[in-house]
Amino acid sequence: MELDSNILKKLTIRTINYLKQDLGMNDINNSFNIEKVDSIKYKELTSFISLSMDIKGTFFISVNNAISKEMVENFIYGEVSEDVIDELASENLSETLNVVVGNILSEIEIIKNGGNVDMSTPTLVEDNSILIDKNYDILYVCKIIYKNEEIILGYFI
Repeated sequence: MELDSNILKKLTIRTINYLKQDLGMNDINNSFNIEKVDSIKYKELTSFISLSMDIKGTFFISVNNAISKEMVENFIYGEVSEDVIDELASENLSETLNVVVGNILSEIEIIKNGGNVDMSTPTLVEDNSILIDKNYDILYVCKIIYKNEEIILGYFI
C-alpha cells in the first residue's frame, strides 16, 4: 500500500506548486526532506484533513500566523482590513490543505485502481500543540522553508 512517505511527497510537491503558482509565494525553497518522527510541535495554526475507507490517515499543514496572513493577502484581490485578514487566515489555511489533498488523491494507486476514499472537512487547531506518536503506526513530517520560516506538512495513521 502507498500509505508511506511517498504520499506525503506528493502532498509536498503539490503544496509547493500551489503556494508558488496560485499564491505567488515564489520564495519557497523547492528542497525538502521527509522524516518519520515520534512527535511534532505544531506552529500557531494547523489544519487537518482525515481520509477514510480504502485510504486511512490524516494530513496536516502547520504554519505561523505571519505566513497564514501572507497567504490570505496573496489570495485576496484589493485592499482589505487587518481584521478581515486575521479572520480569513485560518479559513485560507484549511482551504489550501483541502485543495492540495483533493488534487493528489487521483495520483494515489489505490484510487487509480478503483478504490474509494472519504475526505473529511478541514479541522483547525490554533495553538502550538505537540502530537505524540503513541497511538499512531506512522507519523511523517516534511518541513519546507519560506522566507526563513517553516511550513510543516505531515501525514499520520
